[in-house]
Amino acid sequence: MEIKLIEFEFGMTQNLGDYTNTRPSVKLVAELAEGDDVDIALESLTTTAVQTVHGLVDDEMEAAGRRVKYYNGPLFRVHYSDVRECVLISSTHADLPQEANWRDRDKWSRASHDHPDEMRHYVAVMVANRCAIETGYLIYESVVDIPALPDPDPEPLWHKKDLEQDLKALRIDGALWEELAALDWVTSQYTTELRRQLWGEYPPSEEIVALIRGNAAVRPSVDEDDEEE
Repeated sequence: MEIKLIEFEFGMTQNLGDYTNTRPSVKLVAELAEGDDVDIALESLTTTAVQTVHGLVDDEMEAAGRRVKYYNGPLFRVHYSDVRECVLISSTHADLPQEANWRDRDKWSRASHDHPDEMRHYVAVMVANRCAIETGYLIYESVVDIPALPDPDPEPLWHKKDLEQDLKALRIDGALWEELAALDWVTSQYTTELRRQLWGEYPPSEEIVALIRGNAAVRPSVDEDDEEE
């Protein structure tokens, strides 16, 4: 008996989570020429059909926000930075930059929560393109090429002295911070103790500024043990 035509059909059901499933299937047909080996042709059809269905399953998995199941090549992540104003496609094995200066520090956000955090490259490019349209940022695929953190200018004295938290709590106008920080007696210990002593009864900020400018005495903290003695 001479076999001239062979066909192979393969399908599978895959759970995508959230009570949803997908069931891709393919049917392949091969016409044999004289002298073709039936077993080899059938094996080729089988391999192609299974790989095709596995690829369709992975497509559905990524579309559902889940990692691919069958693809075993490199995977990629997509993040964006409002500080550096860029979209970055990076290998899952690459570390994201984590730099900081007195004003800014790196903060990376996932470009999409509708896709898995690790995806195939062409999907990563698609996600990056969508993010670039939404943010207006350029896309980079190398950490070496991304923009640097913005120039922070010289570090102000109030930051060097670690006064920001206290000055904010005392509701002092930011325009006065540098002037007050330049006073020799204004240290983080001074402003922290001033906050403690004024806690619950803050006078108007103008009065607090006058106290600081006048080097108002700040009573030293007294431990309970010292009071008992």
